[in-house]
Amino acid sequence: MTITDSVSDLVAQALRTIGQPYPSDVTDRVCLAIENNPTWRARYDYLVAEGSPHVVNSAIGRATVRLAGLESLGVTRAARSSLIKTYTELGRSRRDE
Repeated sequence: MTITDSVSDLVAQALRTIGQPYPSDVTDRVCLAIENNPTWRARYDYLVAEGSPHVVNSAIGRATVRLAGLESLGVTRAARSSLIKTYTELGRSRRDE
């Protein structure tokens, strides 16, 4: 299993703990869920050791966009999670409305 596959699995599990419709800070919330679940945090730390924080965090962002069915709103915010420094707000595209 690749890092990308492992991250996608981790994000899918975290997304199940976040109510829908997903809020614009869903990426930060995914990271908070991972950070606060000891099993998920251990998997995250293992993946970071296998790759790097940049590789894993970028994969978390991409997986969150894909699995949540959202797109970037182009607004960057400071993260509450200690796993990341910033996140980009996500939402539905205008063409989906």
